[in-house]
Amino acid sequence: MKTLFIEKGMVTEQQDIYAERIVVNGTLKVSGKLQGKQICGKGTIDAGFIIADEISCPIIHADEIVAGAIVADKILARKITAHSDIYAKTYLGADSVSATKITAANTGITAMVVDEFISLKPKNYSILQMIFSSWLHSTINSSKNEKADDDEDYIEVDADVEKLINEYSNLKKLGYNVSLHAAMGMEEAEETAIEDVFSEAV
Repeated sequence: MKTLFIEKGMVTEQQDIYAERIVVNGTLKVSGKLQGKQICGKGTIDAGFIIADEISCPIIHADEIVAGAIVADKILARKITAHSDIYAKTYLGADSVSATKITAANTGITAMVVDEFISLKPKNYSILQMIFSSWLHSTINSSKNEKADDDEDYIEVDADVEKLINEYSNLKKLGYNVSLHAAMGMEEAEETAIEDVFSEAV
């Protein structure tokens, strides 16, 4: 199956599902394996084992998740393996988590292996504002920790721009349209967020 679409208000229950693209705007319950290249939508997923390149859905419940990047409001799982980043807007709960970077406001994790962990202050973030704030936080910390001469500072600015471009590309891959209208200074932006406009496209 190329695309599976669960409409808002629908509750779909299956034993196993495989599709290239799975859009969940309702509720999807899978007792066995849920597998796809891209899993996205505005609904709820409850599955035994989830495998995907990219997952972007508000509520995700699973026994085990193996994915590239995961973006959600709330994630609950026994074991999570992310080859890239995990963003959890309200809560990330798991017995075991492995990821390149975790960004979350609240967590309940027993054991984790992660290169970078960012704990955001509880705010009324949109998912995209949280992702951008996470990137900004990483950039600020990187700049604070490095002492360089003028030439090296110039290289660092180029590196920051490259990070922004990569983050923008990742959001586009997850199905979002991102438009950045204005940005304040780095330190001010970390506290007051970015004056930006994000529009979501699924």
